[in-house]
Amino acid sequence: MAVSHHVVGGDEIRAALHTILASETFTRSQQLSRLLKYLCDSLLANGPDYIAEYTIGTEALGRPADFDPNQDSVVRVEMHRLRRRLRDYYQAEGMQDPVRIVIPPGQYAPVVTRTWEEHPTTNGSTVEIHIAEDPPSEHPVVLAAEALPPGQGHKIPPRQFALISVALVVVLLSVWLFRPRPGSAGTSGSTDTSKGTFAIPSSSPLAGVRIGCGRHNSWTDRLGQIWGADEHFEGGQAIEIPGRSYIAGAFDARLYQSARTGSFSYKVPLPARDYELRLYFIEPVYGPQHDQGGEANRLFTVSINGEKVLDRFDIVSDADGPWTANVRVFKDIIPGPDGYVRIDFASINDAALLNAIEFLPARRHTLNPIRLLPQDNFYTDSAGNLWTPDNYSRGGRVAIHPGPVKNTHDQEIFRHERYGHFRYTIPVDRGSYSVYMYLAELYWGPGNPGGGGGGTRLFSVFCNGVPLLRNIDLFKEVGVNYGVVRGFHHLTPNAQGKLTLSFEPEHDYASLYALEVIDEAGPDTPSYERTMTGAARN
Repeated sequence: MAVSHHVVGGDEIRAALHTILASETFTRSQQLSRLLKYLCDSLLANGPDYIAEYTIGTEALGRPADFDPNQDSVVRVEMHRLRRRLRDYYQAEGMQDPVRIVIPPGQYAPVVTRTWEEHPTTNGSTVEIHIAEDPPSEHPVVLAAEALPPGQGHKIPPRQFALISVALVVVLLSVWLFRPRPGSAGTSGSTDTSKGTFAIPSSSPLAGVRIGCGRHNSWTDRLGQIWGADEHFEGGQAIEIPGRSYIAGAFDARLYQSARTGSFSYKVPLPARDYELRLYFIEPVYGPQHDQGGEANRLFTVSINGEKVLDRFDIVSDADGPWTANVRVFKDIIPGPDGYVRIDFASINDAALLNAIEFLPARRHTLNPIRLLPQDNFYTDSAGNLWTPDNYSRGGRVAIHPGPVKNTHDQEIFRHERYGHFRYTIPVDRGSYSVYMYLAELYWGPGNPGGGGGGTRLFSVFCNGVPLLRNIDLFKEVGVNYGVVRGFHHLTPNAQGKLTLSFEPEHDYASLYALEVIDEAGPDTPSYERTMTGAARN
């Protein structure tokens, strides 16, 4: 959207910002709200030239003075999420706002517009905006709607422009990643590819190859990850699934709005290296209303590169119910000599069904660490570890605490709490794992909002039914406003390939601030060894 050619005053900009921050769309994300406020305040105080990737990282996102944008993509990731959140706001609650605040692709400074002005101009604007490309990165992150360089002005509506940008990103990635290989045989719905290699930045949350089964177009999920349209398949048919605003255990319910069903296979071309494969399922048909529960109505097998990995697979049974997100994870996935990974789905009873496929760069015999914060934003801690937004959770609710926690270098780890009666169903592969729970008492106790003291909060934690913590009292454990990390080792997945962590209240509510799962076959160490001090290292 263009810069306004009628003056938009500072008071109008502040009023527009206040309206946005008070909306339901933005109250769900405190970090994005803080980021937008910082950008607008900086624009009004210093002009657009002051706003750069380094200043955003250090002043708005809490990065240290030695922050290197070429090594840490947090600013690009968060700015991409902010652009998406603003777009969602103006497509719903803010549709009638007379003044709009937008951040065009390729720049960080906000642009203030009036909704009835559609064409750019260079005269008479409140602030002079100079659009520039994002600074180059040694490990670039591909973001939807940011691949096109900003032009001198266009008449394409913003929504169509975003869709075109996404399509161009997918086309460019496809040309680079999946170049034709001479002499290879193609399959229906697939493209022959080159055997060339490319570098995938394993530290980036956006790295990987993702396929939305049954989808005709690519799309970007709420984590900023691009899911490509359905391709590289043979057999089966694409179906649409009625959308739901909430699906238990799903980080984005839209992932499950399509599927491929029947007996089918995928032959996915990939550069030669190790991958972690994630298959996404949901059961949208069978359930309690069918045959007293739904089990055994849909059965199928799954094979990877000719090896059967799931036999008589039943989504309802595996996920513990219909309309429940179910992820199965497989490590040590390597393309065959022909450069492909082949996944076969064979129906036994009714039709096999698959919602999505994800390949993530990985190391031999080692699952990538899983680090979760009960919030809607990525966070890179002072040890350089990437924490992802909440996933795999069911039950409970999230609260925000201003802190501070006295014995951590990273207040953001203890900024959001999941509390109540809840569980996390973490998908893993075979092997043994260490689980670290980041706990604190920031509500009960002298000087805190709840008051009280010992015995006010008691809860237990179980892993696949085995007790890990019994009647833990955080006030007695560490006192008020101190963090503690409790680690548990040699945990193995259940038959469904899950570590199911159940947080069960005994008095008041169970509580958790962060969760870390590490494959013991690899060299990874828990984050608390560098981000926590004193007795917290438990």
